[in-house]
Amino acid sequence: MCKRSDENTLWPRLIVCATWLLVAYANVFAEPPVTLGIPRGGRVVGSTPLSTPNTQAPLRNSHVSDGGTGPMVTLGTPRKSSPPSNAAATIPQANVPKADTPGPALPPPIRLAADQLSSPAPLNQVAVVRGSVDENYLRGVAISSSEPKVRGELGTAPWDWLSRTVQNSGMEQYCQWLHINTTFQSDHAFDEFISPVTNPFFFEDPRALTELRPVFLLQNTPKSNLLFAGGNIEMFALQARLALNDRLSIVLSKLGFIAFQPDAPSPLGDEIGFAEIVVGPKLTFWRDDAANIIAAFGVNFEIAAGGANVFQSTGSGSVVPYLTVAKEVLDNLHLMGAIGYRAGLDSDRSDSFFVSLHADYEFYRRIYPFIEVNWFHYTGSGKAIVANFEGGDLFNFGSTGASGEDIVSLGVGVRYKFFGSESYQIGTAFEFPLTKGKDILDWRWTIDFIWRY
Repeated sequence: MCKRSDENTLWPRLIVCATWLLVAYANVFAEPPVTLGIPRGGRVVGSTPLSTPNTQAPLRNSHVSDGGTGPMVTLGTPRKSSPPSNAAATIPQANVPKADTPGPALPPPIRLAADQLSSPAPLNQVAVVRGSVDENYLRGVAISSSEPKVRGELGTAPWDWLSRTVQNSGMEQYCQWLHINTTFQSDHAFDEFISPVTNPFFFEDPRALTELRPVFLLQNTPKSNLLFAGGNIEMFALQARLALNDRLSIVLSKLGFIAFQPDAPSPLGDEIGFAEIVVGPKLTFWRDDAANIIAAFGVNFEIAAGGANVFQSTGSGSVVPYLTVAKEVLDNLHLMGAIGYRAGLDSDRSDSFFVSLHADYEFYRRIYPFIEVNWFHYTGSGKAIVANFEGGDLFNFGSTGASGEDIVSLGVGVRYKFFGSESYQIGTAFEFPLTKGKDILDWRWTIDFIWRY
């Protein structure tokens, strides 16, 4: 049995981890540099191409008035962009004659009332895009609020109650101060990626997502396992994720029930009970949609609030910091990986280190066959039961002989996006161990369904 640090030394680790997360959040949402709001190679959908002002001419503050009967409105750069100290972006006028050259009289300036600014712009005028570049532009294309923002708008209407609830509660202003997007929409700049299926409670997608995901798995145990003796384990969990913006999200990755039916001569009987809860924040600190790479850091908390009859109340729980990254290598090949550490909050639980890898290939923007590998290495033993095996992502038995144990598993499966949409997806995988030591895994079948906003 390996030596374990005292429980009091774990709280400084938690404080340092939380402090790092807050500092990273503040750095990500620091004031961005000045931008004109048009990405490289961008264009405005449903409008004429934007003309580039003469860089030699100084910019002027441009105002639109209603003839003196209404408030003055400034047409400037998007909300998150800061204009130069002496200028704001203006719309240039074409074919303006010089002062000493006779020419046709200029048309009178267009005067709009303040309530007319929110109406859609005609097709022959440049649309004023409100909001930041990240919010209003997708892959170099500017889109207005009336146009579809992502491919696959199916199933988004039922999520509108999230935005209405915030607006009706009067908290919208506070959300803006905290850079929280009150629409709570998922980050759709990386829709080519898919979420992993195996190791569902710890292998996290780096994107900020808003979704509900029921997960069901059926696992058969080895006959050599003294606790289950070849019986079955079933797990039904509901996962929920809420994207506060395209950087920060809240993840509830495990909430549900677990059951098992051991075979003889197991000392256990058939049991069913409430499972541990796994929840925590996730920060997407690297988000490059031009290079198609995204990375996130998160901290999950395993709350030992489940049933003791199904080994879901061992000790005081665990804290699980993790790092996850995804990259599109070719047009249709995508890679994803996660690494993390499960540290028990007391000496009753086992400690472990895990690595998960994923590779998929896209067909017809709907079908994604994939392969996944998961490795669990136990660095510390517990004190709850006398055994030489552990429970992977389903249990933390707190076994006295868990230290030094390794298990590597391979999963093969497919994910399907209905109608080529992000809103509805289904994924399934078959998983089996590659190492001689199997712990409680002989084979596993996992299936999930995603309802994403």
